[in-house]
Amino acid sequence: MLESTSEREIQKQLSVGFISVVEYPEWLANVIPVPKKDGKVRVCVDFRDLKKASPKDDFPLPHIDLLVDSTAGHSMLSFMDGFSGYNQILMAPEDMEKTTFIIEWGTYCYRVMPFGLKNAGATYQRAATTLFHDMMHRDVEVFVDDMIVKSQGRADHLDALERFFERIRKFRLRLNPKKCTFGMTSGKLLGHMVNERGIEVDPNKIKAILDMPAPKTEKEIRSFLGRLQYINRFIARLTDICEPIFRLLRKNQPTVWNNDCQFVFEKIKENLLSPPVLVPPMQDVHFFHICQFQTWPWDLVLLTEFDIQYVSQKSIKGSIVVDHLTLLPTSEDRLVDDDFPDEEFVAMTSLSGWYLYFDGVANQLGYGIGVLLVSLQGDHIPRSVRLAFHDRHPITNNIVEYEACILGLETALELGIKQMEVFGDFNLVLRQIQEDWKTRDNRFADALATLASSVDIPIDVVVPTAKDRRALRHLATRFVICGDTLYRRSADGMLLLCLDRASTDRVMREVHAGVCGPHMGGHMLARKIIRTGYFWLTMEIDCCQFVQKCPEYQIHGDLIHAPPSELHALTSPLPFSVWGIDIIGKVSPKSSNGHEFILVAIDYFTKWVEAASYARLTSARVASFIRSHIICRYRVPHELISDRDVHFRAEVNTLLQKYDIQHHRSSAYRSQTNGAVEAANKNIKRILRKMVETSRDWSKKLPFALWAYRTSFRTSTGAMPYSLVYGMEVVLPVET
Repeated sequence: MLESTSEREIQKQLSVGFISVVEYPEWLANVIPVPKKDGKVRVCVDFRDLKKASPKDDFPLPHIDLLVDSTAGHSMLSFMDGFSGYNQILMAPEDMEKTTFIIEWGTYCYRVMPFGLKNAGATYQRAATTLFHDMMHRDVEVFVDDMIVKSQGRADHLDALERFFERIRKFRLRLNPKKCTFGMTSGKLLGHMVNERGIEVDPNKIKAILDMPAPKTEKEIRSFLGRLQYINRFIARLTDICEPIFRLLRKNQPTVWNNDCQFVFEKIKENLLSPPVLVPPMQDVHFFHICQFQTWPWDLVLLTEFDIQYVSQKSIKGSIVVDHLTLLPTSEDRLVDDDFPDEEFVAMTSLSGWYLYFDGVANQLGYGIGVLLVSLQGDHIPRSVRLAFHDRHPITNNIVEYEACILGLETALELGIKQMEVFGDFNLVLRQIQEDWKTRDNRFADALATLASSVDIPIDVVVPTAKDRRALRHLATRFVICGDTLYRRSADGMLLLCLDRASTDRVMREVHAGVCGPHMGGHMLARKIIRTGYFWLTMEIDCCQFVQKCPEYQIHGDLIHAPPSELHALTSPLPFSVWGIDIIGKVSPKSSNGHEFILVAIDYFTKWVEAASYARLTSARVASFIRSHIICRYRVPHELISDRDVHFRAEVNTLLQKYDIQHHRSSAYRSQTNGAVEAANKNIKRILRKMVETSRDWSKKLPFALWAYRTSFRTSTGAMPYSLVYGMEVVLPVET
């Protein structure tokens, strides 16, 4: 069957002049028939020997990501495919016989460019670029034989198509009508779905990932990771998420699919159920270039600020109706029928000309209700109210609709309206008002609840219970009043000043982002405020919410992918006995004074950090740093740990031998052997990223970053480095 189909394909190509008979060829290749998706057969020739002898044409193909980004965001798209695109380019007469292939019926060579040549794709792309050079990236995008015409409107799209067809008619380029679609709002392009909204994943592509079972062998794991390359753009930090799976591929690591891998596997599938829509960057908005402040590797992020708007479900329904009506306009003399049989309403009494419309909404922003009264003369009386329900006890949308209906009825009573019609879109409320649907609870309980909600209870009236009294007595033992000031007694006996709501924001802002504020996390912020001497009951919750609103912390904060593991730090017998030292740099961009290196040293006992910035770093300056910042300030250490950098030789070795200091060098390419200073480097860089105001003032902020580090709670020691060194609590600006 395949042989007969191949014979028909060869005869077809021979009849249209694509191939010709050749005798005594110098080059010869075999034929491989390959079935196509449409049921036809593509006769492929094995040109491997010819490819080895052919020079490489380096004409570039369009970058797929840039091409997809350029196509997305257009409202009208047309997708076209060339008809036997490669075969529309003629072969040079002297090269025709080099394409000779052999089959059962003879030897033939190509007169047109066949599939499978080494430079076929580059040659076709060069031809397409030459044809559409003045239309590309404006009206037309071309990737080899795939062509896309794009525009922002229907009229513009017709003009673009007209220019496109004039151009291909001029150069006698033929299209395959079976693979052409015109006037589409969405379509598949190079494995992506593009439309006016942006770029979406192809459902057929991710279906293979969603349906596959958990991999067990190394081959299956590599196959799974290979498939994830397609969705790399749609899941942020996919490499970090897949870290537990990547560990299985390390040398001397058993390939055991554990719970962490299964969690990542299920998390990826969960993200693919609702993948995001990627929007290409717009040219008329500002961009923010965020650089990770570290030596290697470089992390670059391009950010754009825009408002996030909430669109209610009713608004979405309304926009769909409006779009539908604009596509199906009616004549001017035709009246629009406003009688909708599915519209729910309840007539309170006989008609009087007054109409009441009510609605309510419950979402993450809060709870709101609105009513609109329309008089017989067409006057509109709107009223909207924001409900102050507590976030810890969220209410349902049913309750919000009830409150909206009650507000409308109360407003009507205030205006003296006796008769009106009430309209709403919540069937449950309307049916219960009409008494078509009964409430589950008895009416006596409903009446009591109504009476209770209608009585205003003063704020200072509280009905205590025995349980509340016990809890209050237990809580009161932790507080003490000195004069007229309330204090809370901490676990170590220190009295913490209780703050009111007006003072908490000032304290959180100063400790978090003040002169010495390292923009720490919420729990660390609460702990530092306690060490500062302040307290209020909702401190933990308020600090976490405050940190979530800090732009610097949200941009530069660490992402927690795994719980912290147990530390295996080197031990030091006493303070300032063992120091670790390392270099950060080159830092780009340079600071305003030309500095681009930071020399960091840390005491292994107290975690006290010393650092200084330099424009140029030599072993002599490192030796001067050790002499002035360590030996003269604290004491002569017993040991110094560094890496194998050239800056820690020469003068440094001379200085260490002079003071009889043991010099230990960490293992090559293994930063964990000097982990304390590596962790200090990470923290100093993170604090600097949050403190800098411009990209070149980081050297001026370095002393404040050191202050913030020294006055922060360190989990490895359970205390502040400042407290361990000086034996007292630090006085921060918020306390003055």
